[in-house]
Amino acid sequence: MVPEIEKYLNNEMSAEARQKFESDLAADPVLRQELEAQQQLIKDLRRMAIARKTKSVQGLRASKKKAKRLAAWAFFGIFLLGGTVWWLSRDGSMDKKPEIEKQAQPKNGPSPGENQPPVLEKTVPPGTENLPKNLPEKQPTKIGTQPIAEKPTRPKTAPQILPGGENKLLSIAKSQYVRPSEYANLRSTGDDDVLKSAKIAFSEERFGDALALIDISKPGEPQFLYGHILFAKANYFLAYQTFSALADDKNHSEWKENAEWFALLSGLASPPGRVPKTVLDSLLEKMLDDAGHPFRVKKALKLKEMMNHE
Repeated sequence: MVPEIEKYLNNEMSAEARQKFESDLAADPVLRQELEAQQQLIKDLRRMAIARKTKSVQGLRASKKKAKRLAAWAFFGIFLLGGTVWWLSRDGSMDKKPEIEKQAQPKNGPSPGENQPPVLEKTVPPGTENLPKNLPEKQPTKIGTQPIAEKPTRPKTAPQILPGGENKLLSIAKSQYVRPSEYANLRSTGDDDVLKSAKIAFSEERFGDALALIDISKPGEPQFLYGHILFAKANYFLAYQTFSALADDKNHSEWKENAEWFALLSGLASPPGRVPKTVLDSLLEKMLDDAGHPFRVKKALKLKEMMNHE
Protein backbone atom coordinates (compact mmCIF):
# COMPACT_ATOMS: atom_id res chain seq x y z
CA MET A 1 0.00 0.00 0.00
CA VAL A 2 3.01 2.35 0.18
CA PRO A 3 2.88 3.39 -3.52
CA GLU A 4 -0.87 4.09 -3.24
CA ILE A 5 -0.33 6.22 -0.13
CA GLU A 6 2.40 8.20 -1.89
CA LYS A 7 0.22 8.80 -4.95
CA TYR A 8 -2.63 9.90 -2.68
CA LEU A 9 -0.44 12.38 -0.79
CA ASN A 10 1.09 13.73 -4.04
CA ASN A 11 -2.38 14.15 -5.70
CA GLU A 12 -1.36 11.78 -8.50
CA MET A 13 -4.53 9.62 -8.40
CA SER A 14 -7.43 9.83 -10.78
CA ALA A 15 -10.81 10.83 -9.41
CA GLU A 16 -12.06 7.22 -9.39
CA ALA A 17 -8.91 5.85 -7.80
CA ARG A 18 -8.91 8.59 -5.18
CA GLN A 19 -12.57 7.92 -4.31
CA LYS A 20 -11.88 4.19 -3.96
CA PHE A 21 -8.79 4.84 -1.82
CA GLU A 22 -10.75 7.14 0.51
CA SER A 23 -13.45 4.47 0.84
CA ASP A 24 -10.78 1.93 1.81
CA LEU A 25 -9.29 4.48 4.18
CA ALA A 26 -12.62 4.93 5.98
CA ALA A 27 -13.10 1.18 6.37
CA ASP A 28 -9.54 0.11 7.26
CA PRO A 29 -8.04 1.48 10.53
CA VAL A 30 -4.63 -0.03 9.72
CA LEU A 31 -4.53 1.89 6.45
CA ARG A 32 -5.38 5.11 8.30
CA GLN A 33 -2.50 4.50 10.70
CA GLU A 34 -0.11 3.97 7.79
CA LEU A 35 -1.32 7.18 6.14
CA GLU A 36 -0.84 9.15 9.36
CA ALA A 37 2.64 7.68 9.83
CA GLN A 38 3.60 8.63 6.27
CA GLN A 39 2.27 12.17 6.74
CA GLN A 40 4.20 12.55 10.02
CA LEU A 41 7.40 11.32 8.34
CA ILE A 42 7.05 13.87 5.54
CA LYS A 43 6.44 16.66 8.09
CA ASP A 44 9.58 15.67 10.03
CA LEU A 45 11.72 15.65 6.91
CA ARG A 46 10.40 19.04 5.76
CA ARG A 47 11.07 20.45 9.22
CA MET A 48 14.67 19.23 9.02
CA ALA A 49 15.11 20.92 5.61
CA ILE A 50 13.69 24.21 6.93
CA ALA A 51 15.98 24.07 9.96
CA ARG A 52 19.03 23.74 7.71
CA LYS A 53 17.97 26.73 5.59
CA THR A 54 17.50 28.96 8.63
CA LYS A 55 20.77 27.93 10.26
CA SER A 56 22.78 30.70 8.55
CA VAL A 57 20.15 33.31 9.45
CA GLN A 58 20.20 32.17 13.07
CA GLY A 59 23.98 32.43 13.12
CA LEU A 60 23.80 36.01 11.83
CA ARG A 61 21.22 36.92 14.45
CA ALA A 62 23.34 35.35 17.17
CA SER A 63 26.37 37.42 16.11
CA LYS A 64 24.26 40.61 16.18
CA LYS A 65 22.99 39.78 19.66
CA LYS A 66 26.56 39.13 20.82
CA ALA A 67 27.68 42.53 19.45
CA LYS A 68 24.80 44.24 21.26
CA ARG A 69 25.73 42.54 24.53
CA LEU A 70 29.36 43.61 24.17
CA ALA A 71 28.29 47.21 23.50
CA ALA A 72 26.02 47.16 26.55
CA TRP A 73 28.83 45.83 28.75
CA ALA A 74 31.21 48.49 27.41
CA PHE A 75 28.69 51.24 28.19
CA PHE A 76 28.16 49.79 31.65
CA GLY A 77 31.93 49.70 32.26
CA ILE A 78 32.32 53.35 31.26
CA PHE A 79 29.39 54.32 33.47
CA LEU A 80 30.83 52.37 36.42
CA LEU A 81 34.28 53.92 35.99
CA GLY A 82 32.85 57.45 35.90
CA GLY A 83 30.71 56.78 38.98
CA THR A 84 33.74 55.45 40.87
CA VAL A 85 35.81 58.54 40.07
CA TRP A 86 32.95 60.82 41.17
CA TRP A 87 32.49 58.91 44.43
CA LEU A 88 36.19 59.06 45.31
CA SER A 89 36.30 62.82 44.74
CA ARG A 90 33.16 63.23 46.87
CA ASP A 91 34.71 61.21 49.74
CA GLY A 92 37.75 63.52 49.76
CA SER A 93 35.59 66.64 50.18
CA MET A 94 33.56 64.98 52.96
CA ASP A 95 36.72 64.13 54.90
CA LYS A 96 37.62 67.85 55.10
CA LYS A 97 34.34 68.88 56.75
CA PRO A 98 35.06 67.53 60.28
CA GLU A 99 38.40 69.35 60.31
CA ILE A 100 36.72 72.68 59.46
CA GLU A 101 34.04 72.18 62.12
CA LYS A 102 36.70 71.23 64.70
CA GLN A 103 38.59 74.47 64.00
CA ALA A 104 35.37 76.52 64.42
CA GLN A 105 34.69 75.21 67.96
CA PRO A 106 35.79 77.52 70.91
CA LYS A 107 38.98 76.53 72.67
CA ASN A 108 37.49 77.02 76.15
CA GLY A 109 35.50 73.97 77.05
CA PRO A 110 32.62 73.83 79.51
CA SER A 111 33.41 74.83 83.09
CA PRO A 112 33.77 72.13 85.71
CA GLY A 113 30.43 70.95 87.04
CA GLU A 114 28.47 72.63 84.23
CA ASN A 115 26.32 70.41 82.00
CA GLN A 116 28.50 67.34 82.68
CA PRO A 117 26.90 63.92 83.07
CA PRO A 118 27.51 62.11 86.37
CA VAL A 119 30.34 59.56 86.39
CA LEU A 120 29.28 56.05 87.39
CA GLU A 121 31.74 53.93 89.28
CA LYS A 122 32.20 50.37 88.13
CA THR A 123 31.52 47.84 90.84
CA VAL A 124 33.57 44.65 90.90
CA PRO A 125 32.02 41.55 92.49
CA PRO A 126 33.89 40.39 95.59
CA GLY A 127 36.47 37.66 94.98
CA THR A 128 37.07 38.61 91.33
CA GLU A 129 39.67 41.33 91.82
CA ASN A 130 42.65 39.11 90.88
CA LEU A 131 41.04 37.46 87.83
CA PRO A 132 42.49 38.38 84.43
CA LYS A 133 40.50 40.85 82.43
CA ASN A 134 39.29 40.72 78.87
CA LEU A 135 38.63 36.96 78.90
CA PRO A 136 37.06 35.72 75.68
CA GLU A 137 33.38 35.11 76.08
CA LYS A 138 32.23 31.55 75.84
CA GLN A 139 30.21 31.09 72.73
CA PRO A 140 26.92 29.29 73.24
CA THR A 141 26.74 25.93 71.61
CA LYS A 142 24.14 25.52 68.98
CA ILE A 143 21.90 22.51 69.12
CA GLY A 144 21.43 20.42 66.04
CA THR A 145 24.52 21.61 64.13
CA GLN A 146 26.24 18.22 64.08
CA PRO A 147 26.74 17.04 60.47
CA ILE A 148 24.39 14.26 59.56
CA ALA A 149 25.98 11.36 57.80
CA GLU A 150 24.43 10.68 54.43
CA LYS A 151 22.85 7.33 53.91
CA PRO A 152 24.66 5.19 51.36
CA THR A 153 22.72 4.88 48.13
CA ARG A 154 22.68 1.72 46.11
CA PRO A 155 23.91 2.07 42.53
CA LYS A 156 21.21 2.07 39.93
CA THR A 157 21.25 -0.84 37.55
CA ALA A 158 20.34 -0.53 33.90
CA PRO A 159 16.89 -1.85 33.06
CA GLN A 160 16.98 -5.31 31.56
CA ILE A 161 15.08 -6.23 28.46
CA LEU A 162 12.37 -8.72 29.32
CA PRO A 163 12.61 -12.08 27.57
CA GLY A 164 10.22 -12.32 24.65
CA GLY A 165 7.89 -9.53 23.68
CA GLU A 166 8.47 -6.47 21.55
CA ASN A 167 11.67 -5.17 23.16
CA LYS A 168 13.57 -8.42 22.78
CA LEU A 169 12.57 -8.94 19.16
CA LEU A 170 13.49 -5.34 18.38
CA SER A 171 16.88 -5.86 20.02
CA ILE A 172 17.49 -8.98 17.91
CA ALA A 173 16.50 -7.17 14.70
CA LYS A 174 18.80 -4.21 15.43
CA SER A 175 21.72 -6.50 16.27
CA GLN A 176 21.46 -8.16 12.83
CA TYR A 177 20.77 -4.99 10.84
CA VAL A 178 23.60 -3.46 8.76
CA ARG A 179 23.17 -0.16 6.92
CA PRO A 180 23.76 -0.02 3.14
CA SER A 181 26.74 2.29 3.58
CA GLU A 182 28.57 -0.59 5.28
CA TYR A 183 27.06 -3.42 3.28
CA ALA A 184 28.85 -4.93 0.29
CA ASN A 185 25.70 -5.89 -1.63
CA LEU A 186 24.50 -2.30 -2.06
CA ARG A 187 24.87 -1.80 -5.81
CA SER A 188 24.55 1.31 -7.92
CA THR A 189 22.35 1.37 -11.04
CA GLY A 190 24.52 3.18 -13.57
CA ASP A 191 26.23 6.54 -13.15
CA ASP A 192 23.38 8.20 -11.27
CA ASP A 193 25.10 11.07 -9.45
CA VAL A 194 21.87 12.03 -7.67
CA LEU A 195 21.43 8.52 -6.29
CA LYS A 196 25.06 8.41 -5.17
CA SER A 197 24.57 11.71 -3.35
CA ALA A 198 21.50 10.25 -1.67
CA LYS A 199 23.51 7.23 -0.47
CA ILE A 200 26.25 9.50 0.88
CA ALA A 201 23.66 11.60 2.72
CA PHE A 202 22.14 8.43 4.20
CA SER A 203 25.54 7.16 5.38
CA GLU A 204 26.03 10.52 7.13
CA GLU A 205 22.58 10.17 8.77
CA ARG A 206 21.17 13.12 6.82
CA PHE A 207 17.94 11.27 6.14
CA GLY A 208 16.01 14.37 5.05
CA ASP A 209 18.56 15.14 2.31
CA ALA A 210 18.59 11.51 1.19
CA LEU A 211 14.82 11.40 0.90
CA ALA A 212 14.75 14.69 -1.03
CA LEU A 213 17.25 13.35 -3.59
CA ILE A 214 15.53 10.05 -4.46
CA ASP A 215 12.27 9.28 -6.20
CA ILE A 216 10.51 7.01 -3.70
CA SER A 217 7.98 5.88 -6.29
CA LYS A 218 10.74 4.47 -8.50
CA PRO A 219 11.37 0.72 -7.95
CA GLY A 220 14.77 -0.85 -7.58
CA GLU A 221 17.59 0.75 -5.63
CA PRO A 222 15.69 3.99 -4.77
CA GLN A 223 12.95 1.87 -3.20
CA PHE A 224 15.61 -0.21 -1.41
CA LEU A 225 17.22 2.94 0.03
CA TYR A 226 13.80 4.31 0.98
CA GLY A 227 13.15 1.19 3.07
CA HIS A 228 16.40 1.76 4.96
CA ILE A 229 15.45 5.39 5.64
CA LEU A 230 12.18 4.17 7.16
CA PHE A 231 14.07 1.63 9.31
CA ALA A 232 16.48 4.34 10.51
CA LYS A 233 13.49 6.54 11.41
CA ALA A 234 12.04 3.62 13.49
CA ASN A 235 9.07 3.29 11.10
CA TYR A 236 9.54 -0.47 10.99
CA PHE A 237 6.15 -1.54 9.63
CA LEU A 238 6.33 0.76 6.59
CA ALA A 239 9.90 -0.44 6.06
CA TYR A 240 8.59 -4.03 6.08
CA GLN A 241 5.98 -3.17 3.45
CA THR A 242 8.56 -1.40 1.27
CA PHE A 243 11.06 -4.28 1.37
CA SER A 244 8.31 -6.87 0.83
CA ALA A 245 7.02 -5.05 -2.26
CA LEU A 246 10.54 -4.93 -3.69
CA ALA A 247 11.09 -8.64 -2.97
CA ASP A 248 7.88 -9.51 -4.87
CA ASP A 249 8.77 -7.30 -7.84
CA LYS A 250 9.71 -9.70 -10.65
CA ASN A 251 11.06 -6.86 -12.80
CA HIS A 252 13.81 -6.19 -10.24
CA SER A 253 14.72 -9.70 -9.16
CA GLU A 254 18.33 -8.63 -8.48
CA TRP A 255 17.07 -7.07 -5.22
CA LYS A 256 14.94 -10.03 -4.17
CA GLU A 257 17.33 -11.70 -1.70
CA ASN A 258 18.45 -8.43 -0.06
CA ALA A 259 14.86 -7.22 0.20
CA GLU A 260 13.73 -10.53 1.76
CA TRP A 261 16.34 -10.29 4.52
CA PHE A 262 15.59 -6.70 5.44
CA ALA A 263 11.84 -7.35 5.22
CA LEU A 264 12.34 -10.10 7.81
CA LEU A 265 14.27 -7.78 10.16
CA SER A 266 11.72 -4.96 9.71
CA GLY A 267 8.88 -7.37 10.46
CA LEU A 268 10.58 -8.54 13.66
CA ALA A 269 11.06 -4.92 14.77
CA SER A 270 7.45 -3.94 14.00
CA PRO A 271 4.95 -3.54 16.85
CA PRO A 272 3.34 -6.83 18.00
CA GLY A 273 0.48 -7.94 15.83
CA ARG A 274 1.33 -5.83 12.77
CA VAL A 275 3.15 -8.67 11.00
CA PRO A 276 1.86 -12.20 11.79
CA LYS A 277 4.47 -14.55 13.24
CA THR A 278 3.53 -17.22 10.71
CA VAL A 279 4.54 -14.86 7.89
CA LEU A 280 7.94 -14.19 9.46
CA ASP A 281 8.53 -17.89 10.19
CA SER A 282 7.65 -18.76 6.62
CA LEU A 283 10.06 -16.16 5.25
CA LEU A 284 12.85 -17.41 7.50
CA GLU A 285 12.27 -21.05 6.53
CA LYS A 286 12.27 -20.04 2.86
CA MET A 287 15.78 -18.64 3.28
CA LEU A 288 16.97 -21.72 5.15
CA ASP A 289 15.60 -24.09 2.49
CA ASP A 290 17.40 -22.19 -0.27
CA ALA A 291 20.96 -23.52 -0.23
CA GLY A 292 22.13 -20.72 -2.53
CA HIS A 293 20.62 -17.87 -0.55
CA PRO A 294 23.45 -15.44 0.37
CA PHE A 295 21.96 -14.82 3.83
CA ARG A 296 21.40 -18.49 4.72
CA VAL A 297 24.67 -19.47 6.42
CA LYS A 298 25.87 -16.33 8.20
CA LYS A 299 22.57 -14.59 8.84
CA ALA A 300 19.45 -16.75 8.71
CA LEU A 301 20.84 -19.68 10.77
CA LYS A 302 22.11 -17.32 13.46
CA LEU A 303 18.79 -15.46 13.53
CA LYS A 304 16.84 -18.71 13.96
CA GLU A 305 19.13 -19.75 16.82
CA MET A 306 18.60 -16.39 18.58
CA MET A 307 14.83 -16.65 18.16
CA ASN A 308 14.76 -20.24 19.48
CA HIS A 309 16.46 -19.10 22.69
CA GLU A 310 13.53 -16.80 23.36
